[in-house]
Amino acid sequence: MQLKIYYRFLELIALSPIKENNVESSFKKCFIYYDYEREFSGHKINLSDGDIEHLLNHLDEINLKTTWFTVGKVIEKYPETIFKIKERGHEIGSHTFTHTSPKVMKKINLETDFVNFEKICSTEKLSVEGFHSPNGQWNTKMFNFLVKNKFIYDVISLPLTGKKITPMKFQIFKTYPLVRLVTIGDDWPLFGANKSRREVFEYFKSLYLIPKIGDIFGIGFHPWILYSDKSILMGYKDFLSYLNQQENTVIKPAGYFVNNLKLS
Repeated sequence: MQLKIYYRFLELIALSPIKENNVESSFKKCFIYYDYEREFSGHKINLSDGDIEHLLNHLDEINLKTTWFTVGKVIEKYPETIFKIKERGHEIGSHTFTHTSPKVMKKINLETDFVNFEKICSTEKLSVEGFHSPNGQWNTKMFNFLVKNKFIYDVISLPLTGKKITPMKFQIFKTYPLVRLVTIGDDWPLFGANKSRREVFEYFKSLYLIPKIGDIFGIGFHPWILYSDKSILMGYKDFLSYLNQQENTVIKPAGYFVNNLKLS
C-alpha cells in the first residue's frame, strides 16, 4: 500500500530541468540575496535601520539589484526599511512570518505562518513571489502553501558535484510549476570564525568560482552576520565590488532569472 502511494506521488509531482528563454547562456548568472531577520534570527546582534540603509547605499554605489528574503515580523515591525529596499529597486521575498523552518512546523502551524505572511504583505501592499526557508530546511508539505499563495519560486541548497547548476521545475498535479533556484553558499561559515578581511573576501570568491558559464546560482548574506564583525562587512563589500567587475557575469534579483525561464 505504501509503495502504491509513493508511485502515485511521483505521477503527480514532476521534477525536471528548465530550459532558458533568453540569450544569457554565455554568462554566469548570479543572484545576490539577503535573509533579512533582525532580532527574529534568534541571535543577539542588534541592527538599526541605519545599518540597513548603509547596505542599501553601498548597493546603490556599485549599482547592484538584489533579493531580500524577509521575515514577516520584520515587515510588520520595520515597514520603513522594506519601503526603502523596494524603493531602491530590490526584490522582496519571504523568509516565513516567524523565522521558523517548515521542516519543524506542524501543518496547521505552517498554514498559519503563510496566512500571517500574506496578511502583512497585503497590509503593506507588497507583491512577493519568492521563498527561502530558514536554515535552508524544507519539506514537501510546504509546497501546497507555496502554490496556494502564488509563489513562483524558492531557493534551496544542493550538493555541488561539479555538474551544471541549473534551476529545477517542481510541478504539482502537472498544473502549477514552481522553480527551485540553487544557492551555492552564504556567510554562515564566517560567523564567529575570526577571519581577516582578506580571508572573508577569498571565501566569497571561492564560492563564486564554483559555477560555470551558463549556471544560475545564488550567494547569500545575513545583515546581522555582516555586522557581527567589521572584517566580514569589509570583506563582503570587497567581494561585491569584485563580482560587479566580472564581465562574464550577469547579476540580477532572483525573480529576474525565474521570469526568463521556459516553464512549459
